[in-house]
Amino acid sequence: MIASGAPANGLTWSVVQSAAKSIWGPGAIVISAASIAIAVSLQPLQFRLVQLMEGYWPSWFPAFLAQFGVWVENRRRERLLDRLTSPTDLKSGTATIVADERAQTAESQLRQRFPSKDRLLPTALGNALRASEDSVGQRYGLQSVVIWPRLFHLLPERVRSGMDDEVTQLDVSVRLAFTWTLAGVTGSIVLLDDVSALVKNPLWIIVVLAIFILARLSYQSAVESAIAQGVDLEVAIDLYRARVIDAMRLYPTESLEAERQVFRELCDLFQDPASTHELLFDPNARAGGPSD
Repeated sequence: MIASGAPANGLTWSVVQSAAKSIWGPGAIVISAASIAIAVSLQPLQFRLVQLMEGYWPSWFPAFLAQFGVWVENRRRERLLDRLTSPTDLKSGTATIVADERAQTAESQLRQRFPSKDRLLPTALGNALRASEDSVGQRYGLQSVVIWPRLFHLLPERVRSGMDDEVTQLDVSVRLAFTWTLAGVTGSIVLLDDVSALVKNPLWIIVVLAIFILARLSYQSAVESAIAQGVDLEVAIDLYRARVIDAMRLYPTESLEAERQVFRELCDLFQDPASTHELLFDPNARAGGPSD
């Protein structure tokens, strides 16, 4: 945009071609090298960038923005709650079926996209990730954020590879959302530097709007990746959770209630490594004992 002389010069194909030729060769090499250097330098901050997109903002960040974000997310959650109850005055069978389907869809979205009201974060990405953190594993009495780092290393290679791919997709989408947003803000500053010229050549506004649309799509992709990651996390815990008990050299459990007791105590142990609390299990639950 700067090379094209925006917004003083109109957005035409000849202007774009001229700008491309002006930065071709050495200019393109410099831009590419700078982009790679910045990307590599910021790679260690990827986890922090995801946290920012989730809504874990620093203390100096304006509190009212976080409160507004939570309010917006709560409104979205309440709209889904309103869809859970089908109207009782529906006379048409087709209308009842449609209402029931909408209620089922709303229930699924509530489970996948929102934690409880008191646990809401100011962003859709943060709530999708927190929803899976809070709900996955509850039926087994375990905390997924505590058990998952141990279970992940016990999973079959193909399962771990699939989970890694989803995490990578989430990271890439978050990075693209941040990059497109930064590009859109920068483009807006360039255009607003000369408002009178922008009024004469308003097509540049479409360019900036397109950049912000790409940012939105990238962010939505991150949210969908978080939901898919939560589903796979739930499946992995359903199928392979017993491997944690085996790896801790505990006796296999014969009932769901006994399993819940073991996982509750394992979570307590993992959260407090200095604890001297002994794990409870029934040595007579199954013949044999823990492997050496």
